[in-house]
Amino acid sequence: MTKEESNVSTNTRQNIIKTGTRLFIERGYSTMSISMIAKELNISKGTVTFHFPTKEDILVVLVENLCAYQKRLTNEMESAQLEKVYAYCLELVATMVVCQESPQGKDFIIAAYVHPKTLEIMRKNDAIRLRVIFQKYNPDWKEKEFAFIENIISGIEYGAFMGIDDENSPFEDRIKYNVSSILKLLCVPESERQVVIEKILATDYRQVGKYILENFTDYISVENDIILEDKSIIYK
Repeated sequence: MTKEESNVSTNTRQNIIKTGTRLFIERGYSTMSISMIAKELNISKGTVTFHFPTKEDILVVLVENLCAYQKRLTNEMESAQLEKVYAYCLELVATMVVCQESPQGKDFIIAAYVHPKTLEIMRKNDAIRLRVIFQKYNPDWKEKEFAFIENIISGIEYGAFMGIDDENSPFEDRIKYNVSSILKLLCVPESERQVVIEKILATDYRQVGKYILENFTDYISVENDIILEDKSIIYK
């Protein structure tokens, strides 16, 4: 493959990722297909499957990007002087908001928890985050302990996102239950758990959820544009 051909291939791949992200969030993962992405980009289905044989393969890349986006969010929250435990829990609650207010966003998030490859990516990423944030509460825990707890937490998260439309359970009650359950698993003292919950309930967490959903798509678009620009510079 020549440099020019490689450049074209990279452009196509990144455009598929960008378009796939937008369509998954706008229309939902379940209803999307390789054919719809191909039509949107005015390319053949075979061109898409050359880069991504199935839409699950696109989902894997999107989840990897989501993990990178989570890291950026964490850095933004720390820059805003938000305490790490609070920032971690606020992100969880904001994702609950996304699942409640956007059926398409919920569909995308649930798909990430359902597919084994993407679930493994998230669990590994989140186990690392847990160790960074909660090591002070668990000084004797090693990587194995945090990985074990993350497996349990991912189950709690999945239940929280799936049951988000339960009208018999007020949203604030679900926030209290899920945040408290996760922090208790991570050995955060009850007094601190209550402070975190109170701070979240006093926050405009619905606006945070809206921000996360809107900016994830923008983040993927910008990151892809950077990759395309870098590739273009290399091959000039």
